[in-house]
Amino acid sequence: MSATSKLIVALDVPSIDRAIEIVDATRFYVHSFKIGTALMQTIIASIIGPREVRDAEANAGKVRTLFSLLTGRIFWDAKFSDIPNTVLGSVSEAAAVHPAMVTVHASCGIRSLKAAVAATLEVVPYGFGGKTMRPKIIAVTVLTSLDDTDTDAIFGGTRKEKVLQFAYNALHVGAEGIVCSASDLSTLRCHNDLTHLLRVVPGVRPQWAPHDDQSAVAIPEDAVAAGAHFLVVGRPILNPPPAIGTAANAIEDISLAITRGEIRRRSE
Repeated sequence: MSATSKLIVALDVPSIDRAIEIVDATRFYVHSFKIGTALMQTIIASIIGPREVRDAEANAGKVRTLFSLLTGRIFWDAKFSDIPNTVLGSVSEAAAVHPAMVTVHASCGIRSLKAAVAATLEVVPYGFGGKTMRPKIIAVTVLTSLDDTDTDAIFGGTRKEKVLQFAYNALHVGAEGIVCSASDLSTLRCHNDLTHLLRVVPGVRPQWAPHDDQSAVAIPEDAVAAGAHFLVVGRPILNPPPAIGTAANAIEDISLAITRGEIRRRSE
């Protein structure tokens, strides 16, 4: 897996036009693009929102353009969390945009996780890059913004305890991977039976980028050395400081850091 094949760009942008701009400028240099709930809401509002702020026909065309650029390269970060039947239907419908991965909150329970996996098995495989593929279910363990105090209040346990529990739940139902913070990776590496789960790590910031609202943050090199398979990076790529340059320059810098992390990991 090359450095750029580990990088997922978070399309946390305020407009479809901006999303298209970023995808067009960077799609040859990264693995995929995260579409989260904010952009999903933007897409919906652009088509069915108040008439004075939309041009439904033009915006629908922009949405089609965006998804035509993204086929097979979407990290559909809907974080579904509901009863099993609703999760089943949601994942089935999400498959229509041909995502590479779909997220489901592990905290919604084993039956809902199992329903998500079952939904992907019913999807008609689609062609991408000379092969056929189905969406992978990625279980969200504990959000990177939560610390031990938060996890105890919400889940009744420490961050370490809940990440391990949710990871084993994901493994049990046949999910392909998990979302976790970089700080959770060392814990997961101590459990050999979890090693084949893909580990998607958000909250990654290059040394030159601010931490913003993330509590569990790591630089790309450290995250990869600790066992991350994919890094989700948004603001440092979308709005790099002038000293770094363009989004493509930011990706190049992050890719070099990823390569250093891979070298460290192999040497350990």
